[in-house]
Amino acid sequence: MHHHIARWALSLTLAAATGCATTPGWKPLPPPPATFARAHPEEVRVTLADGSHVMLTFPHLAGDTLLGWRDPFRRDTPVRIPVAEVRAIEQWRGPAASSADRHGAGGGGFAAGGILLFLASFIVGTVLVLVACGNHNCGFF
Repeated sequence: MHHHIARWALSLTLAAATGCATTPGWKPLPPPPATFARAHPEEVRVTLADGSHVMLTFPHLAGDTLLGWRDPFRRDTPVRIPVAEVRAIEQWRGPAASSADRHGAGGGGFAAGGILLFLASFIVGTVLVLVACGNHNCGFF
């Protein structure tokens, strides 16, 4: 009985540790118009044909043009990008980040947080295995 609990605790720990260690960052989306057929991202990073990046909030398609705003608080004049000039569209995945993190000026806090979560998961799992095994031979130690 204790052997099964120990294996379950170890499996749960490994699953939690690997899940917590996922690196947040920009993840590719399908090219337009498929990007906006399935999801309506609040903010995207657009890579243009020349390799430059443009951050857009509340992006949407109007015909063959990608529209969005650089400043979500001043939505007076949208940025217009012909779809033919779009090389890639990416969306931020992971914990919420500050604008500086998403724009590449930060991110060290995410790495440190991921490491701390991984270590905490590992320690909790180890304690669970030790408690479950007690004085019995569970085959782990």
